[in-house]
Amino acid sequence: MYNDEHKYTACMQAMNEQFKSAFLKLIQQNHEAVKSIQAEPYGHLTPPTLDIMSRILTPAMLLRLKDNINDWLNEELNYLECEWDHHYAKSQKERIFRRLSGNR
Repeated sequence: MYNDEHKYTACMQAMNEQFKSAFLKLIQQNHEAVKSIQAEPYGHLTPPTLDIMSRILTPAMLLRLKDNINDWLNEELNYLECEWDHHYAKSQKERIFRRLSGNR
């Protein structure tokens, strides 16, 4: 059981870090949101931070973020030694995208 929980935790931590990294590349480094995002603990992406990110994202930025995350996740899942549950990883990615899409 511990091993399965560890796999899910590792998957979410990596995905959250990838979301933060890809998002930070889309905004100016002096933007007020940068400090909030960088203050998040490693592997975490809290609802307040997701709300900040959602307010900043334009439709074009959201598409670029989706492309980046989809490419990254496909590469990770195709890695021969990937132990992540593919369904879980994809469903969590979609959950984050829904949250970031907000009212769009």
